[in-house]
Amino acid sequence: KNIFLVNDVDKFIIAKSTAAVSIQKSLTPTIKKESYDTKYEKIGTPIDGVLGVIEAKDTNYLLAIDQSTLLGTMMGHKVFLVDHVSFFPYSSASKPSTEDEPYLNQLTSFFKRNTFYYSPTFDLSISMMQISKNAMAEAPRQNESALFKYSQLNFIWNYSNTRALDNELLLGLIHPVINGVVALKPVNSYDIEFTYAIVSRKDTRRSGCRFIVRGADSNGYVANFVETEQLVIINNDNGSEYNVLSYLQIRGSIPLIWNQLPNLVLNPPITPCNDYSAHSNAFNRHITQLVSAYDKVTLVNLIDRKGDQNIIGEFYQSLYQNSKNLFQSNMSTGLESLVDFTWFDFHKECKKMKYENLSKLLRAQSVASSLSSQDFTQLNIKKSENLYSGIKVISLQKGVFRTNCIDNLDRTNVVQSVLARQFLHKMFYRLKICEMPHGNPFESFNPGFESSYKLFWGENGDILSKAYSGTQALKRDFTRTGKRTIKGAIDDGINTSTRFYINNFCDGYNQDCHDYYLGLLNPKKKNFKAHSTTLVNFLFFAVFFLASVFYSMSISLSFPQEHETSLSKGLLKLFIFSGIFLISSVSLFNGFKNSIIDLSTIGYH
Repeated sequence: KNIFLVNDVDKFIIAKSTAAVSIQKSLTPTIKKESYDTKYEKIGTPIDGVLGVIEAKDTNYLLAIDQSTLLGTMMGHKVFLVDHVSFFPYSSASKPSTEDEPYLNQLTSFFKRNTFYYSPTFDLSISMMQISKNAMAEAPRQNESALFKYSQLNFIWNYSNTRALDNELLLGLIHPVINGVVALKPVNSYDIEFTYAIVSRKDTRRSGCRFIVRGADSNGYVANFVETEQLVIINNDNGSEYNVLSYLQIRGSIPLIWNQLPNLVLNPPITPCNDYSAHSNAFNRHITQLVSAYDKVTLVNLIDRKGDQNIIGEFYQSLYQNSKNLFQSNMSTGLESLVDFTWFDFHKECKKMKYENLSKLLRAQSVASSLSSQDFTQLNIKKSENLYSGIKVISLQKGVFRTNCIDNLDRTNVVQSVLARQFLHKMFYRLKICEMPHGNPFESFNPGFESSYKLFWGENGDILSKAYSGTQALKRDFTRTGKRTIKGAIDDGINTSTRFYINNFCDGYNQDCHDYYLGLLNPKKKNFKAHSTTLVNFLFFAVFFLASVFYSMSISLSFPQEHETSLSKGLLKLFIFSGIFLISSVSLFNGFKNSIIDLSTIGYH
């Protein structure tokens, strides 16, 4: 580590190499240069960078990344995973006060559930598509921020925490941090060496936990919005220039105003807003944002055509039909629609593990058209201090797939991995290292690379799922191996049960941790809702006790004692106990439903 943090009485001093900067301990801190002293390396705490400032009940805290893991390099830039964040109080105390500990524990919980990445020399928030657009423009798009001048601010997860620290003197000490997935690996395949990478960027706007944060808000921001970029990076012979190929996809909740609050059933009812104009405004604003960012959008809807999923799906399709004429561009051949829509009932089409039916999705008119017209981004990048001074754009991606299911996790990740596979084959074909792809949804790569591809998309699904639902992804066996297995089905059952517990009894607290970090909750301005699992644990004990009592009574009344040890009677006894346990659970939990479901402080519905 080459950054050292000194916690002085009235200021923090951050030293790096032969330079030092001080941050005054106040709400509007003065930031200035300091004379460098070698003692800073002896008395200071070694850190990897400053994450920002958080306000607690008693005092403020400077957040610092003090443990990171090097994942590898992209275009010569080191990329790190954040392992641990420490809190340095503004007060003279050497450790957090008792009053502030609960709030700092919430931050610790937040960091455990989410996954943060950064590069000290490269901004991970910007896609190659956006970099290319900036390079082709007369002047790159800039933000009014000294620290994040060229960043995609909605993907920067320390932007809100650094508003008081936005000063050029802190460049190199505060890094742009993203939340999501970064997976990269050097590969030697197809007689060529390259780095394969996946970068998934979670949006900070309307972000949160499953069931608590669903759909869109009035601004058009949607829950669980993630931009996923697939990269192939080839180091050219001279070592200072890289040939980069990139393909982007996005996922996000259905862009209508709806909720699905937990209510102690596995799949709570979906409740859309009754105001059609509110839906229309949210949908149009969301699509406007997407067209502005990605030029053209193909909406791929994977939800069921039955039950309440069908109701919201038909509403979604109707809004698309009514609004598509608003999103058109003038072409030499006439007006071209900038938005397309496909509804593919994943569960119906792929039931009984018939995942080969995903070929039907690829043949759907709007999907097939987009597969042939979107292309991917390719550019040559020269390694230099000014990113935009050494770029040559060869091709630019023209449009993006926006995939959703209800959670935008399991089905979505499977389909995104299939679409990414199509474009990766096209990349390899352009590089003249493979034959023309045939369009098979599971067309294999070379054996040495195929396993890495599946592993990366499996990791992508698991990490994004953990952040939103609390568990690993479902159908993860298929993403990782290309087939469904009995073990995978058992894992899905375990993860589904775990999600039920977390989403009903823990996610109110988890959402508050999330909102506190993003600055939506402030201990000094708004009271946090009290969270406790004491009643839940008591009810589980009560259910088991009552079930055991009634079970014993029923067995005594039903069977002569000499037959109670036979296998058939044993199985019947297990069946009776399970039934009594289930009935007791439903009765007791429904009686205490309003007091045991854990909801967040802020109402999102």
